[in-house]
Formats: sequence, structure tokens, C-alpha cells
Amino acid sequence: MKKKVVKVVLIVGFIIGLVISLYPLISNMYAKKSQMSVITNYQKEIDNSNEQRIVQEKDLANTYNRKLNQTVILSDPFDPNAISMADEKYYEILNFTDDNVMAYIKIPRIDVNLPIYHGTDSEHMLKGVGHLVGTSLPVGGNDTHSVLSAHSGLSSADLFTNLANLDNGDLFYIYVLDEILAYEVDNIKVVKPTETDDLRIVKGEDYITLVTCTPFGINSHRLLVRGHRVEYNPDKEKQEAKKGNEDVWFNEYIKSIISGVGIIIAFLVIGVVTKKIKIAVWRKKE
Repeated sequence: MKKKVVKVVLIVGFIIGLVISLYPLISNMYAKKSQMSVITNYQKEIDNSNEQRIVQEKDLANTYNRKLNQTVILSDPFDPNAISMADEKYYEILNFTDDNVMAYIKIPRIDVNLPIYHGTDSEHMLKGVGHLVGTSLPVGGNDTHSVLSAHSGLSSADLFTNLANLDNGDLFYIYVLDEILAYEVDNIKVVKPTETDDLRIVKGEDYITLVTCTPFGINSHRLLVRGHRVEYNPDKEKQEAKKGNEDVWFNEYIKSIISGVGIIIAFLVIGVVTKKIKIAVWRKKE
């Protein structure tokens, strides 16, 4: 009877361990499916919209960008209080699908396809990329600097986990309204959360900076990957996807699985050795 109980406990423990180990992989697959669904819905809405509404939204976005004060107080994108600076009008601009999605981003080099949401509140940051309030809306144009943020190192989704793999010269793309805006990475740096000077508008420039926490698990600093606007070339977009990429999220996942399996094996070995010692002691007593 005791042996049966032990077997049941071991089987149940194995199943629980298997479920826990597979959760990140399944969760990440589900997250990607959900993100693509949001993107597809956004693109469908844009494709079905009339030209007049598209032009109107562009005008509203450009007007918003022109009114941005150069002395606006910028904050850490991962500061939960940052969202308090937004007014109601901000959330109305580029909100085609009424779900706070303003655009979506593609980074072919690291296989990123994510919706871009208004603001950097926790709900949106768990699902995709957040636009930092107080920075330009991502519609391009001179004297604009949009800041887009996403998490790294989440067990449930990779998001910007592989952002550190980008190099100067790599391209990323913003799909907004009926346009595809291309940006070439020209500056990569790590700063403290309070250092926001690199996020400011530069006269005559069209910048977008991608931001995520670093290093994994510590999140004491911010990785900034800035790109400047270049002409969109569909052939280059295809070439970017062929560059290849080391999947940091998947590598970390495999490491955790190996570590977990190693611990289980260690416990089994200890259990077997302990049992043999007990049997040997018992035989000596006889």
C-alpha cells in the first residue's frame, strides 16, 4: 500500500512539474496568437475605412505632435504614474478599433509583431507595446520622437526580450493607418530609468526609440534602441527577416527546463541512494 502511495505521489509530482515547465511555452504561443489577432483586426479596420477618415486621423495626429511642448516632462516608460499625464483627447487619436491600439510594429530581425497601445499602463504592457505619453505619436514627420516600450524576460511572452540582439543598421517598421514607416537603428545604449534626455525631440529629426528593461530579472536600467526614418523598401524588409536571430527568451526557457530536470534527477538519485543505505543498514542488523 505504501509503495502504491509513493508511486502515485511521484506520478502526480511529475505531471505537475511537466505542466509548470510547459506553461511558459504554451503561454507564449497563446500570447503571439492573441497579438496577431489584434493586429489583423486593426489592419482589417484600416483597409475598410474610407480615405477621408484616414486623412482626418493623420491631421489630428500631426496636430498633436506639433503641439507637443519641447520642455514636456518625460518619465520612465515603466513608471506606473506616467499614464496620469494623458488627457482624454490623446486616447481618441488613432483609436480606430476602440481598443486603444494606435498602430503595430514589426522587427523582422528578431521576429517581433506587436500591437502598439496608447499609454504604458500595466494591462497594455502585458499584451504588447506601450506608447509613452508626452512623446510624439508614431506617424512620422520632422521634429518628432516617439517612444515605444515593452517588457523583457516575462515567462508568459517574449515581447521585447530579444531587443538587445539588434545592431546599428537593422530596420524596424511601424504600420500606422495606411502607411508603413521604416526606421534604421542608429543608436543603442543603456541608461538609468531617470535619464530621459535621449527621448527628447531633436529639431529636424524623425526618430523612434524602443525601450525595455535590462538586465533580465533585475530591471535596474533601460535599454534604448533608437532608429531614424528611412525610405520604406519591401525587399529590405524581407532581407531583414533572413538575418537570423538568437532567441534569448527560448534559450532562457531551455536553461530553466534543464535546471528543473537536473534538480528532479538529483532528488531521484538522493532517494535511490538513501533507500539503498537503509536496506544495507537493515541487512546488517539482521
